[in-house]
Amino acid sequence: MSEGSKSTPESLGSASDVSGRRARLSPTVTAALVTAVATIVAAIVGSLLTVQAIQETRLETYELTVSTTKYPFEKTPIEVHEGDEVEIAVLGAHSVVLDCGLGGTTVMGMVNQMYQPNTVLPSSNLCSIIGHIGPEAAPYFPVGAYTKFVASISGALSLGANDVLPGRCTVEDCFSNNIGAILVEVAIRRK
Repeated sequence: MSEGSKSTPESLGSASDVSGRRARLSPTVTAALVTAVATIVAAIVGSLLTVQAIQETRLETYELTVSTTKYPFEKTPIEVHEGDEVEIAVLGAHSVVLDCGLGGTTVMGMVNQMYQPNTVLPSSNLCSIIGHIGPEAAPYFPVGAYTKFVASISGALSLGANDVLPGRCTVEDCFSNNIGAILVEVAIRRK
């Protein structure tokens, strides 16, 4: 360029006109670019799927009173579905006093070797809070003051006190002499 002449885009040149032909990328560079773009697209799609999965998970919470005097346990209005994450907490658990005919105890129950083998859930303490999902024959699980699990069965949630089963009790009905009710909060994350 001579002194006093102006630079224009045409005079500066471009990748396509410096040598008079279009510049081409080597196969190695092309493959690297394709891989980089594919990785970025996969990351974006993965993030979108994660956001969608989070949005599809619903949290439902319930607060209800549970009787300790009923067997079979009363069904709650809560329907649990297989795969739901269930969290049960006894509200004020440290101050709740229950009595299953042998004196006061907490929601964690009392160890009583004489009666415990004849209870609804022998692996849990007498008068502790337990539950089950679905029909009465479904497996029971301990609750105590708190439990969290993924449901392996669908059905209505039932909660109550672990006491001696009817027919194995020394009085007509061991559940009828129980004293106390509990307030529980149930949180369910639905998939």
